[in-house]
Amino acid sequence: MERTENLHFGIPAVQNLFVDAEHNYKWVISLSCAVELTRGKDTQLGVLLIDLKYSALASLFSSVKLSGSGYVYLIDGDGVLIYHPERSLIASGLVTEGNQTAAAYRDGIYTQTWNGEKRSIIVRGVGYTGWKVVGVVDQPGFTMGSSQDLLFVLVIFCAYFELLIFMNVLLSKKLTDPIQKLKESVGRVEEGGESLPIYVGGTSETRELGTAVQGMVDRMRQLTEDMVREHEQKQKSELNALQAQINPHFLYNTLDIIVWMIENGQREDAVRVVTALARFFRISLSKGRNIIPVKDELEHVRNYLLIQEMRYKNKFRYRIDCPAEAENLSTIKLVVQPIVENAIYHSMDFMDGDGLIEIRAGVSDGALSITVADNGLGMTQDVVESLLTTGPESNRRDSTKKGSGIGLKNVQERIRLYFGPQYGVSIQSEPDEGTTVTLHLPAVPYGEMEDT
Repeated sequence: MERTENLHFGIPAVQNLFVDAEHNYKWVISLSCAVELTRGKDTQLGVLLIDLKYSALASLFSSVKLSGSGYVYLIDGDGVLIYHPERSLIASGLVTEGNQTAAAYRDGIYTQTWNGEKRSIIVRGVGYTGWKVVGVVDQPGFTMGSSQDLLFVLVIFCAYFELLIFMNVLLSKKLTDPIQKLKESVGRVEEGGESLPIYVGGTSETRELGTAVQGMVDRMRQLTEDMVREHEQKQKSELNALQAQINPHFLYNTLDIIVWMIENGQREDAVRVVTALARFFRISLSKGRNIIPVKDELEHVRNYLLIQEMRYKNKFRYRIDCPAEAENLSTIKLVVQPIVENAIYHSMDFMDGDGLIEIRAGVSDGALSITVADNGLGMTQDVVESLLTTGPESNRRDSTKKGSGIGLKNVQERIRLYFGPQYGVSIQSEPDEGTTVTLHLPAVPYGEMEDT
């Protein structure tokens, strides 16, 4: 268990785990390795034990013929005999063998004097096992034919154990490589390679995520070209909304988390994050629509929080409450997630397991309200008032803050652009008490409002 990455081989012993009905004592060679046992969502380490029949090994070696009175035997790295045609005589002390001397040899052919006679010793290592096959022939009787027989035995052993290693490496690469390639392609886009394609391949979840990211990038390029022709204020608002759809640092960090989970065997958690990320971007795209139902906007936030909860383990909890009468009302997409992102970066990042983010939607007097409340550090009234002020100084201040880059002022401008100046954002905050941000919108059923 201290070397879980290795296969471990024993020496010949009597199998004693199961009682033979005929009370036969069968000799075996044990192979063991560490494995992961999965029960539901929990995993734990176990040991897989495989007993190889000693008789099969003996039959394999007994079929190898060397010229003259030559023979073949098998030892481990310490020179302990695993197979020898005269094993019983050696055990009784009637015959001796130079296995300890052979253990010190590297692969090759050596001349040895044993019991007053010269003989040739052929030594070959057996791949991953640490074993050595030793051929003994009387000089000068060694021929090319015996070398070929020995090579055949070595090929069989090497192929078997290297196949186990290859299968393990192949499985790991099949899961990790597609995520790594997707991460690298997103990194190139982040560095400015806007015309480069996003990698699409691997498992179905990874392909779905790659397709969603590629569609998002394509849509981003198209919208960027269209927005340069529109009105200046709407151009700025739509550009900020587009930037909220793809935060390269958030995506890059999330892919890094997924790779780390897979490499550490947390495949179920990795699938959850990949699925949440794919749904996050699917709602971000929304087939080009800017007006979406409240339930889709909150689902987008739920997927974002699931990913951030994985990243900030034991930092915060969250609750989302949306009554049925509010689910199918209209809202602008991507107005809640930037506020939640600010709550995480400016409040939850400093919590230690006691953080709480509550998101509630409600309908009252023909108006829709969506509230994001946290129990973080809070702010003074001066800071609250500065968050929604207009002017170039505010724009510069917003652009330097850690978060989505959109800011509360931009969210308010988008709400007022679509619904009118009587709607927008309100903030309540007290130092060390937390912050509550409320979005005020009209209660318009989805489908009754023109999407422009």
